[in-house]
Amino acid sequence: MWVSTVPVFAATALMFAGQQGHAHAFLSAAANTSTELSIVPPAPDLPEWAKLKRPVPRKALVIGLDSYDHATQLPTPSHDAVLVADALRHLGFVIRPEDFLTQRQSRTDLLDAIKQFSATLSEGDVAFIFYSGHGLEREGVNYLVPSDGAAVTDSPAHAYVPLSYILEKIEASHVAAAVVLLDACRADPFVGTGPEDRDLFDPPAPPTPATEVVGGAGDAFATTPIASTAGLASVDTGPMAVLLEYAAQPDHAAFSLVRGDPPTAGSIFTRMVTSRLRQIPNQPIKEILSLAETDVYQATAQRQKPFQNPFGLGYLMLANNPAISQMESEIWARTASSPSTAEQLRSLRDFLRQFPNSDYAFAARQRIAEIVASGALLLAMGDFEPMAMGEAYEVVGQLQSIARDREGSTIAVANRDIPLRGNWETIFKSRHLGTIKTGDQVRVLGTHSGGDAVRVLTEDGKVGYVGNIGILKSNAVKARTTLVFPSSDPFAEPVDWAPLANLRPKFAGSTAVTIRTAPEPDSNTPDQVAQLRALRLRDAIIAQGVKPDRVTIESSDSRLPAHTAEITITSFQP
Repeated sequence: MWVSTVPVFAATALMFAGQQGHAHAFLSAAANTSTELSIVPPAPDLPEWAKLKRPVPRKALVIGLDSYDHATQLPTPSHDAVLVADALRHLGFVIRPEDFLTQRQSRTDLLDAIKQFSATLSEGDVAFIFYSGHGLEREGVNYLVPSDGAAVTDSPAHAYVPLSYILEKIEASHVAAAVVLLDACRADPFVGTGPEDRDLFDPPAPPTPATEVVGGAGDAFATTPIASTAGLASVDTGPMAVLLEYAAQPDHAAFSLVRGDPPTAGSIFTRMVTSRLRQIPNQPIKEILSLAETDVYQATAQRQKPFQNPFGLGYLMLANNPAISQMESEIWARTASSPSTAEQLRSLRDFLRQFPNSDYAFAARQRIAEIVASGALLLAMGDFEPMAMGEAYEVVGQLQSIARDREGSTIAVANRDIPLRGNWETIFKSRHLGTIKTGDQVRVLGTHSGGDAVRVLTEDGKVGYVGNIGILKSNAVKARTTLVFPSSDPFAEPVDWAPLANLRPKFAGSTAVTIRTAPEPDSNTPDQVAQLRALRLRDAIIAQGVKPDRVTIESSDSRLPAHTAEITITSFQP
């Protein structure tokens, strides 16, 4: 593996490299007063379990409804479905005949198709759902309108198909990632009688040189939000593995055609998305859709702006990108070799979030299953975020903090088998309640007054004490320094290692080290760059003799200045 080098003063370099030979160093004479040094150990070889590679299955459900019993007929949805299906098949998605629905489909047909498609999904799959047709919003709830949907109903959930039904099915399948595209942001489908009233709209102003826009929703295309009967409402919550994209902003409607184009060209939104999927498939799907949004905005003279769910998935890759693949390989190698059980568990979860379509995703899930003996507490916690340093306390050592749960409690993982005691005041007489196995997660309920034990709740409901650990408090910071990276290159090392070298004397004793890295603003994979930098720094610090279970990564911290990493040394009571 290529390892970059940076110049530093010889005295500092030799001090930081140490006399024990812990750090990997590449030295070459550059001048009498300087040398070149890299303290980052090379990426290790993969352990056997981490060598398993398995392509992630890709499955798609494509729907285009243009024939309606009671609503306005639409010119493009069937053609939209063909465009999307062709683009997805080119990217390796499997679309069964029963997962491709066009023209006329009843509510029963749609519900059955969604149910059957969801039944084919397995944990770790990638799903893509596309719908072109009428959609509407009633009292903040989004619905897809089936071909037999009536205009007036007291119970819309029984006449239409709730979007939430699709999202719930996706969530229940535990797919690695899902993309849901809705080209359904049209005006009220039950207002107007035919295509001549809906899809041949002449702009009130002369057309721009770029294009002349027609179709969609007639007068509804104002620059201010229109009535709630047009367009769809914003979805503020939902599965974090889903990227949800509307053809237009919430409460706005979308155009269908550009004047002079036949319906076979597809809607403006669909043709822009499929064009970008073919042009730049090797970018994160979020970036592809963002570019398509700009294309639509320009093509409609700034009257239609597609909307992306800001809480959705952002790092799904549909085609190989050599630069990102190289970064993925090193992150995987350093994650798989994490010497701390707690840190490996956290890094594996980060890896699945950042590379959901990786060939190593299956191995990552298997390893998590092996580490976590029981998933009861994990399921109760949900998809947690790393806790911020300085909030309450953390624990390190044989029991190591990894997160906070929704109730604010510290969640920790056992780095080795640990005895659980009935109390800590009379440790030698306390009842042995059992053993917390390596990889088990516990909820830390509080610290003991002596400062060397914590009270915990185990996954099987036992409450007891764990001792001989370190407790980090918010006022215990011994030192903090910042490293600066020269560019957005994920493989570039800090401009100067000296700030970290100056901390080395403080590594001794009862200390723990926390690593935070800023997301890279000049990259379309900012969190991945931050994670790789953090893993490299972790391995460099461990190579200096710091115990692995005392090094914690809290990467991708947007509060830090761009292109930086922050190293904090905290003291604790052993």
